[in-house]
Amino acid sequence: LMKWGFGKGVKITDDELSSHVMQGIALTILAFTICAAFASTRASGLSTKAVLAQNAETDAWSYYQAKSIKLNLNKLFLDELETNEKADGDRAKQKMQEARERIERYEKEIAGIEERAREYRTERDEIQKRRDDYVFALNFLQIGILFASVAAIFKRKLFWYVGGVIGGVLFLAAGRE
Repeated sequence: LMKWGFGKGVKITDDELSSHVMQGIALTILAFTICAAFASTRASGLSTKAVLAQNAETDAWSYYQAKSIKLNLNKLFLDELETNEKADGDRAKQKMQEARERIERYEKEIAGIEERAREYRTERDEIQKRRDDYVFALNFLQIGILFASVAAIFKRKLFWYVGGVIGGVLFLAAGRE
């Protein structure tokens, strides 16, 4: 166990400072920093996509409301024509038929708009989950960088090993896509 940095041999000797251990620590910090930059960029890009999906959802619901208003206005118009005793002529029948056609069209459109809005919400939620995974991975990479830096400063291999486990293993577990 001493050879792996545990027990009394945990402290890095001056001979090892210029050896493979310090190079390994430096490479670990470099690798974690590159991965952290990637995770940060990916999380930022996913945040932008989530905002765009949220905007699309909001737009769809606004469109849904506009169509609902038109639908209800046409229902009121049709109801008014049907209950109006003076609306017995051909022109009134034509207006009632046009209103029924618009009502039917709006009902179909509303169903499609609602479905699209719900799809945008689902897409946004999935994107946010992936973004959260990258943010989680980024946090562990930063902790790994911290431990590797402490290993170099205090010349303790154990910190390097702990940092490697925290940064590497948990980055892979959290950063899956």
